[in-house]
Amino acid sequence: MTQRILRLVPGPTSMSPAVRQAYAEEVGSPDVEVDEFFADYFALEATFQRLLGFSGSIVLGSGEGMVCLWGALNSILSPGDTVLCVVNGIFGEGFAAMAKDMQANVVSVHSDWTTGIDPETVITAIKEHNPRLVTLVHCETPSGILNPLDGIGRAVREHTTDGLFLVDFVSSAFGVALNVDAELIDIGLFAPQKVLSGPAALACTTVTERAWERVRHKKYQGYDALLPFDGLKPTAPLLLPYTHNWPAVRATLAACRELEAEGATNVVARHARVAQLCRDEATRAGLQLYSENTAHASPTVTALKVPAHVSWGVFAKELKAAGLICGGSYGALYERVFRIGHMGTQADEAAVKDAITIIARVLAAHESS
Repeated sequence: MTQRILRLVPGPTSMSPAVRQAYAEEVGSPDVEVDEFFADYFALEATFQRLLGFSGSIVLGSGEGMVCLWGALNSILSPGDTVLCVVNGIFGEGFAAMAKDMQANVVSVHSDWTTGIDPETVITAIKEHNPRLVTLVHCETPSGILNPLDGIGRAVREHTTDGLFLVDFVSSAFGVALNVDAELIDIGLFAPQKVLSGPAALACTTVTERAWERVRHKKYQGYDALLPFDGLKPTAPLLLPYTHNWPAVRATLAACRELEAEGATNVVARHARVAQLCRDEATRAGLQLYSENTAHASPTVTALKVPAHVSWGVFAKELKAAGLICGGSYGALYERVFRIGHMGTQADEAAVKDAITIIARVLAAHESS
């Protein structure tokens, strides 16, 4: 008998049967059956606009979520631009490194990795440095931290000459209440493989008109470029720079339908409830949270310290043998932190309880050996 494997990873998350079926359905060529493909494309864009509270256009690129990170920076940054990067985790560091690679003048505003950033500190730095771009990671997935956005978008509008506000909400979108227009986010990055439990095959970007002006000025033309999507709408010529992933668009539409059937506010509440349960159960089992400041704990992923008496590599193999696959971490957190991903289909009370039970059992075996 094959052992059931419980997967609570920080993404890509497990697709539901309906989403897998939509992904497997035969479709034609999006380059030839143009009207049919773009009916799905624009339906998905409209759904995302509704769910994210965004009135601008959304680029639905073909590729895994990291593509939109590179694509956004390539499309709007020029050498010598001042970029203010908010850093309290691995992806915040990553934005600073990418901007430096593009020869930008990078100013990093650092915060402790175990807590959310202080918006007032960021706003003070914006006033001081007049950046052309501010980058912020809403959910630092490797450390399980959800950062506040309070007032930062407004400060970019009021205290910079022509600054843009870029937010990576890849692993928070749809699991956290978020209104992109209200937060004055110019470039918003997300993907379907996290809370939506869709395929790891689309790279999505919300783009305001202010951001489009910068994109048009830069004229970047790479595979990940935003420029070819400028002005894309049903009344315009329906052209894309590459053959798009139509099955991924169909599958993501199916995932959105499931989310809307449950109700967006209900989905947010479910993630908050399961996250609290995970923290409570983990603490009861003697595990230590990476961040004890639960006010900034992510509703989509919980980061736990690897117990001092075990090696993460060995521990991960033992967990898998016991029927659980969860995530390790990266960079400075490698082998120090492991993560339970409770997002999308994995935001389930019974699954989280089972996961903590397996972890406790494996650790108990270590202590008795």
